[in-house]
Parts: sequence; structure tokens; C-alpha cells
Amino acid sequence: TGEAIKNNINYAKLGFGTTQIRLVGDLLPGYCYWLTNAAGKKMKAPNLAFNPDTETWIPGAIDPVKELGFTEKNEKGETVPMKSKRDYNINIINRASGKAEVLALSKTMFDAIVAYCRDTGTTDPTKLELFIDKTGNAAQWNSIRYNLNVVKTMTTNADQAKVAEYQKEDEAIIADIKPIREIFKRPTVEELRASIAAFLGATEQNQAAQGAPADSSAQEALNDLD
Repeated sequence: TGEAIKNNINYAKLGFGTTQIRLVGDLLPGYCYWLTNAAGKKMKAPNLAFNPDTETWIPGAIDPVKELGFTEKNEKGETVPMKSKRDYNINIINRASGKAEVLALSKTMFDAIVAYCRDTGTTDPTKLELFIDKTGNAAQWNSIRYNLNVVKTMTTNADQAKVAEYQKEDEAIIADIKPIREIFKRPTVEELRASIAAFLGATEQNQAAQGAPADSSAQEALNDLD
């Protein structure tokens, strides 16, 4: 219709320092590419060769990003075909905002949570109160790091009964949260091709109409997790 498309995903934007969160619902695993257009905006494009339900690669699957010949620089400065990176999305309750938000877990953060659960014998990570440390220079996105604060996480969750009582208040918030697979519906090959084409052709003025985050806080949240 030519009208702007609003992106209603409420991305978590963790502030510098320590943020307390709670994971909610299922985890959506995947691999994604980070694309950049002429307007300097970023877009996450899923690698359709990866099946998030079975967590396996699909033989012979069409990958629109690879098909279009995107490249990147490797650690040696050489131009090589762009590689997709591990990508995990999950709903959370952000204790700083008191709201349900979507968090894109980096590989480092995902592995740290898995290791914590393994070491503490935790079978359901959604019952935990997690503490995430954000460090780095706000002016340099590639210096930003997210780490699990193990001491605060372990200390707070030591009293499981107290945490369970505290989390009862989350029931109203959880009831309104859409499943993560409804939030991030898997596109078809043609849909992804069209989305990429629209994104690459976008300008600063019409960026919001091309499916990228429509508000600056969402864009900043995605940039942080690049």
C-alpha cells in the first residue's frame, strides 16, 4: 500500500552495568547474517539452510544471502564469502523496565547460561534470575561485551523458594507474551529475497518502511548485538 510498516518487536536494550532478567518461554535457535545498506542500517537475515526445529542443516537448501554473493573481511583482511553466525532469540522479563522484551542472545551469553545451568544442576533456566553485565565503549559497538555475572546470579538464586515467590508476580506479564516463533516467523525464500532487496534499496528517509526497526532504541539494541 506504500504505507510505512511498523516493527512492533520490543527489543531488550540492556544498559551499561548489570541488568537483571528472567528468560521466558522457548528459545529460538538459528544462524543469521548481518547485512548493511547504503543508509548505514543493519538487518538480520536468517540463514534458511538451518532448520531451527531440528537444529540441523538442510541439504541443498537455498540460501538467498549466499546466492546474492555477499562478502566480508576475515581476520587477515581478505575478502571472503559472508558467513552466518549463531543466533538465539528468546522472550525475557527485563527487571529494569518491568516489561516483556525480546533478547537476542550472543553465542558467548548462550554458552555462559548453558554452562551455569550445567554446573549448578539447573534443569529449567526460566526459573532463574539472571544478571547480565554490559561493558565497553558506547561509541565503539565492537567493544561492547555481555557477560553473565555468575556471583550475583548464584547468590540470588540460592534461595529457590524466595525466587519462586518473587516470580509469581510475573504471571500477568507472561500471559500476554507471544511465543517466540510467532514473533519471528520464518520467511520463505522469496519473502527473504524481497526483504533483502527492499532493505538494500532503502534510504535514510524511507528506512522505517523497509522492515528494519522503526525506532532508534530497537536499532541500537540490534547494533549492540552485532
